[in-house]
Amino acid sequence: METANYEIKKELVKQGGRLAAVNLESRAGLLAARQGLARAASRYVGLRSFMSLLGPIMWGTLLADIVIQMLGTDYARIVQAIYAFAQIRLTRSCYLESHEE
Repeated sequence: METANYEIKKELVKQGGRLAAVNLESRAGLLAARQGLARAASRYVGLRSFMSLLGPIMWGTLLADIVIQMLGTDYARIVQAIYAFAQIRLTRSCYLESHEE
């Protein structure tokens, strides 16, 4: 009889240990889920604030590009004109120096 009681108590302790382990696992899972949710929420807030800054910057860049293209400044032609003026200046100064003698 005592052996049977001992075996029953032993089984109850085993089942209680299993129940405690399952309870501990579920609590650990819940804690991990809460931390994961907090991390995901912080990442979402960070990304959202970054995009709220990036959006206006991209729109501003687009508008600046459109305005520059509307003005039609052709920098290649400006450089060619500067080069031509420099050549004219050089040829005139060389021509004047050679005729002064």
